[in-house]
Amino acid sequence: MKDILSSFNLHFSCAVFFLLIAYCPAVDYRCDWFVTILPLLVLIYSIAKKMGLPALTKLLLVAFLYSLFEYWVMHRQVDFVTEIRNHMMAFTPLLLCVYFDKEYSRKTALAFIQISLILVLITSITTILGLDVYPDASRKLASRGNKLLVDIWYQMNIGGFDFIYSLVLLLPITYWMIQRSDKKFKIVNTIIFIIELYCIYKSSYTTALVMSLISLCMVIVNIQPHLKPFFYFLGSVFFLLSGTGALSDMILWLSTQVESSYVADRLLQLSMVLNGTDVNDIGTESTNDRLVLYKTALDSFLSSPIWGNNISTFNKELLAGHSVVLDTLAGAGLIGIVFVIVIFKKLFKSTVTRVNNKVSSFVVIPWVMFIAISAGNPSAFLLLYMVIFTFSSLVQRVEFEENQEYE
Repeated sequence: MKDILSSFNLHFSCAVFFLLIAYCPAVDYRCDWFVTILPLLVLIYSIAKKMGLPALTKLLLVAFLYSLFEYWVMHRQVDFVTEIRNHMMAFTPLLLCVYFDKEYSRKTALAFIQISLILVLITSITTILGLDVYPDASRKLASRGNKLLVDIWYQMNIGGFDFIYSLVLLLPITYWMIQRSDKKFKIVNTIIFIIELYCIYKSSYTTALVMSLISLCMVIVNIQPHLKPFFYFLGSVFFLLSGTGALSDMILWLSTQVESSYVADRLLQLSMVLNGTDVNDIGTESTNDRLVLYKTALDSFLSSPIWGNNISTFNKELLAGHSVVLDTLAGAGLIGIVFVIVIFKKLFKSTVTRVNNKVSSFVVIPWVMFIAISAGNPSAFLLLYMVIFTFSSLVQRVEFEENQEYE
């Protein structure tokens, strides 16, 4: 606790205030836009004063190019200024990366991540309590249809799509913090880890729940390498079962055991797909819309695999709307997916591996999960970028310093 308190100065306090707005929907709901921007302006001033703006400008330029690309290929039907502004706000964790690049200390890095986890704990608890009253709130916040209910859910501090999926990315970071905490915070972070998992389950996001289990398996393999053959064997068994229909029957049975109708419905859809049912013939409670949209985007890509379909003209009907990867392929083809890979590789090298080229497994896991999220969902969200850029870069720096001390 002393390390956390001793880390506070004006600029660090602004970074923490930005975290408060990012991780607590109730705070964000009550803050005007200029209150949200204020801590960022202070950090930009600090960066400009100490190191000039070139480093930050280069990063933001790369982010701006990606924002322009996404707008042109996927979102040309919406207002240009609004879309670009939202995308650039999502990339504000890059600003924190540059700030910590010059203000780094192990104590400050760990304090920043610890404060983030405490804020995550608060919102996870309020989300769990809120979902007891409004079971579908986290899912319906993704569409923000009913403004009256959305306002109520924000005031109750219920996390939506971006918060739930950020928990998936945070699981390995939380475990990493458990390893580095003293006795008191080890207990606190263990509780946070458990509550993160329960919040993901409670949210009824089936994909997030499955990704959490995969992430946990990857963490276990990392800390217990001798278990790797067991997980390989388990994966092989699942693969073999998927060809016999046994896996489909198991998932069908599981869909009858879970409480959430959303999770049950997704499991039923998965069971039918594994059983060979055409996506157009799947008619479950939530309909087969998403599977049909995925198929539409895939067919669009196959019709023009090099350049895609939205470089010159724009047709929203050719996109899935629920998959960054498929929409990129459908809209800009293989050229587009290569461009996106180059952009994120540049951002990764400029933030995460700028000091330490040996990538930590606790960085690899969130990035793998981020790619998986992008394959089936939108992923241009501030909370997701906070994990894959800001927290990942801090994990890298701390491990680099620890290795230097060990050597």
